[in-house]
Amino acid sequence: MNDPILSNIFTQHPSGLDSQIFMLIGLALERPANMEDTSGGVLSVREHDLRFTNVSGVAKYHATSLSSSSWTPATSMSSMSVNGNDHTLQSDVEETPKAQAVPLIDISTGTKLAYSIDAE
Repeated sequence: MNDPILSNIFTQHPSGLDSQIFMLIGLALERPANMEDTSGGVLSVREHDLRFTNVSGVAKYHATSLSSSSWTPATSMSSMSVNGNDHTLQSDVEETPKAQAVPLIDISTGTKLAYSIDAE
């Protein structure tokens, strides 16, 4: 059985986020009109998907240091906008900064994106 792509990337470059190779990791998932299934996606390392090159000029989110055996935090978030309404976030994870949530990538399978939030 093959290892997940993220596991392979981190195994090949164990210096992790200190290495130049990890200056940029992008994940874009696409949905069809019915919003039920995935219809593709892009995982990029050190380059932008050509459709999203304008993101290089916006503020960067730093990766957080929380970790477990199979979940790797992507960053921390302080709010989320749904249909134009801002929602404050809070997490039950002890190491999470106050009034923030931590989206997580499941690196055990490399196929799931999970997050733990409580939008108020």
